[in-house]
Amino acid sequence: MPNAPVELGETFTYAFQAKDSAGNPVTPGTVTIAITRPDGTAGTVSQSGLSPAVATHLTTQVGRHVITGSATGGALGTDVRAFEDSFSVEPAGRYIVGLDEALSHLAAVGVLSKTDDLEQLRWYILAAGDAVERDLGRTVARQTFVERVSGGDCHVRLRRTPVLSVTQVVENTTTLTNASGTDYALDELETTGLLYRGSTTAPGVWSWGRGNITVTYVAGYTAVPAIVRKVVLNVVERMWQGSQNAGHPGLVDDMSTDAAVFGVVGSSLTEPEQRAYASLRAWPA
Repeated sequence: MPNAPVELGETFTYAFQAKDSAGNPVTPGTVTIAITRPDGTAGTVSQSGLSPAVATHLTTQVGRHVITGSATGGALGTDVRAFEDSFSVEPAGRYIVGLDEALSHLAAVGVLSKTDDLEQLRWYILAAGDAVERDLGRTVARQTFVERVSGGDCHVRLRRTPVLSVTQVVENTTTLTNASGTDYALDELETTGLLYRGSTTAPGVWSWGRGNITVTYVAGYTAVPAIVRKVVLNVVERMWQGSQNAGHPGLVDDMSTDAAVFGVVGSSLTEPEQRAYASLRAWPA
């Protein structure tokens, strides 16, 4: 199977080819495949007479899934072949740039057409976006978060910024309606992540407690700054070039996400671009 990102709600398909002691592909009598989800719950798929054995799993949770299984009987006889693998499910909507945009940036439209190449490129897009978000200390691709914070002050600070909107606030098990904007208010600078108790004209204080306030909110950019998209595309280019046998002149061999972002920001951007990118960081570089 290609190393492709699986998004929440997609069906993951896994194929296992049973082989005899000589390494020849064979058809087993029974294949049992267990999938352990991120929360520890398990599902089991049993196949009969398939070579290779195929399991399909509709994803319902974000995180690492573990596959374990065994093949026995049929051409294997009493021999038992065990296997283990894993795959990760990503939240939907995590792509800062699209596949077509990356292909255009690489000048590879019509050149990269194999499924495995396109899936590898999708993976690099996802990894590059994650690396840039971590470098900036910001959420770029719009997401919904549920966060517990502690009260006792006039404001609480939400970790993911920029904050676009607040969906729900529960204080000491009581859901605040905020129908008239009097229960809570976001700081006018969405990049601060500050959520104030009361209104803009009648401030209040959050009830004291540890982790007693649960906030559901949306963070990210409605329009991703062009400089961020450029950095993501440049990081994708470095990752892609680093994965090929014929390296691109001037590109580093170490294609870790941290190294790729550092190389792009430090050497591939003009000074105005560097300043524009740095201005979006949550903290000074």
